[in-house]
Amino acid sequence: MRTHLLTLLALCCLASLSAQNRSYDGSANNSTHPEWGAINSQLNYLMPNGFADSISAHAGSTRPMVRMLSNVIFNQDQSIENPYGISDFGWAFGQFVDHDLSFVPDELSEPELVPVPPFDPYFDPNGQGGKFIPMFRSGYDAASGSSTSNPRQVINEITGWMDASNVYGSDTARALWLRTMQDGKLKSSAGGFLPFNTTTGELNDPIDPNAPFMIIEGIPRPKHFVAGDLRANEQPILSCMHTLFMREHNRVCDSVIALHPGWTDEQIYQKARKIVNAEFAAIAYEEWLPALGIQLPAYTGYDATLDARIMNVFSAAAFRLGHTLVNSDLKRLQNDGTPISFGSISLKDGFFNPMVLVNEGGIEPFFNGMVTQRQQNFDPHVISDLRNFLFGMPGQGGLDLVTINLARGRERGLVDYNQIRQIFGVPAAGSFSDITSDANLAATLQGLYGSVNNIDPWVGMLAEDHKQGAAIGETVHAILSMQFQKLRDGDRFYYENDPAFSASQIADLKATRLADIIRRNTGTRFIHNTVFTVKPSTSLNPDELPRLDLAVFPNPLQEEVKLSVNMAEASSLQLQIADLKGRVLDQLSWEATPGKNERILRLGDRYSAGLYTLTIRSAQGFSVVKLIKQ
Repeated sequence: MRTHLLTLLALCCLASLSAQNRSYDGSANNSTHPEWGAINSQLNYLMPNGFADSISAHAGSTRPMVRMLSNVIFNQDQSIENPYGISDFGWAFGQFVDHDLSFVPDELSEPELVPVPPFDPYFDPNGQGGKFIPMFRSGYDAASGSSTSNPRQVINEITGWMDASNVYGSDTARALWLRTMQDGKLKSSAGGFLPFNTTTGELNDPIDPNAPFMIIEGIPRPKHFVAGDLRANEQPILSCMHTLFMREHNRVCDSVIALHPGWTDEQIYQKARKIVNAEFAAIAYEEWLPALGIQLPAYTGYDATLDARIMNVFSAAAFRLGHTLVNSDLKRLQNDGTPISFGSISLKDGFFNPMVLVNEGGIEPFFNGMVTQRQQNFDPHVISDLRNFLFGMPGQGGLDLVTINLARGRERGLVDYNQIRQIFGVPAAGSFSDITSDANLAATLQGLYGSVNNIDPWVGMLAEDHKQGAAIGETVHAILSMQFQKLRDGDRFYYENDPAFSASQIADLKATRLADIIRRNTGTRFIHNTVFTVKPSTSLNPDELPRLDLAVFPNPLQEEVKLSVNMAEASSLQLQIADLKGRVLDQLSWEATPGKNERILRLGDRYSAGLYTLTIRSAQGFSVVKLIKQ
């Protein structure tokens, strides 16, 4: 009897703890509709379906080829920075939020071959014809798509809440694998990086066959990072964001332990998870959305009647705004604002290349670089890294994200752009000039589509003039405002509604900035308080620093190397030698005089054979050389 009673008490305690915390899979948030926001639940369509047959056939059958639209409208051969001073943190955090909210899987039984126009400069330069860009239709509820009264319904494979599932996972197996089961902490690897898919999480140990699946495209990489969302390895800045919030969770665990030394691993984990989720939401609502020009009404409390599920039009069109904001060049800077020895990396070279963090200086240089560079403008132009080289070279895995986005809107059954405007309270466009004040763009749209009632939603959204006081167009502004207000007000676990937090704790969480999280968990001292705006210019602007006239001989070298630097005027020189993991092995300084300055460095036995980087900096410029030690 005593054993039975203890078991019942334990079960009651676990049930009580579960009721106070989010489920891993997003279920049971709303007591009346426990499926809302749960994994594998349907998206919210909120509007008539635009399927050609009102069941599942592609919308937009009279519209131009999507790759032709990509080439004619979206081609971008130079940087077009946003005029509002929004930094690269704008698109980077936006992608991190997106990967917390939705992932519509591919329906592998329905491959799509999107045709490419003959003589396409990237995908069919020789005019062979018959070229395609491959994709799949979106995964959908198998119980749907049978009739006009039961049209196809796309599913969301991850939780549809602002619940930091990108950090913790959207199912029990992933969530448990990510945990150490000690002191509430998440797994990490040496250097404070995300865990690898190995038995211990460390790079050099055997691969764990039970490690959660992660998407890796292009070059096969048997070992890679594991995180709460399966896309964490997609590009290095995204991996940086995942690493940052994993570190923040473990830091918070230490704070919880200090206050509650007798707590169990589960209690510590759930409390830290609540705090990190609250910080994530606070940054999104108080800092990131306002940077875009979205100011939601003040929070008034939980509304159980709100259906906060991710809207199809949000997922398939409006929240793909980040694809026009991304920069091709990912800057990597030191704490003094000058480039690291490895320099910048292009986005296309960073795709699914997680080792660039481990081997080339970590996450700090990316954060330092992001805060100095403006994100691209919200417009119908997309950089070539995404439009021609997504995940590889054309014909070798390379894709066009614009083509895929436009095809995605059609196969997901979105109605045309003008209907969407009206559904979200924006007056219908009577002419193309009602959409954009750019006469050339308006004429191009008219030539391609003929009618304002035939425009692909994503094209029309990006072509719009910006809403006054915002960095985005009026239709995207309306869709994002509705979606994020519902996600806040319809979430029983939203931190301002959570009884686990006192009023003063809520105020502290609400004041959290992304800069606070970065400073707590990295060695950077370069960023300023408001990272969503570019850092004010400093005396060392790396874009304006000239290259120093540096010569190195011999190279390859054996024991010593001779440096020769020509200087226009006297200056202090700082020299640094680092290995391929960014670890500084030697550094020194000397005073240079006008003219030629020579110095001999003896490396000797302190350096094994291999490749190193030598960097010299001064107020007059910098130079980086690869050294080969034989």
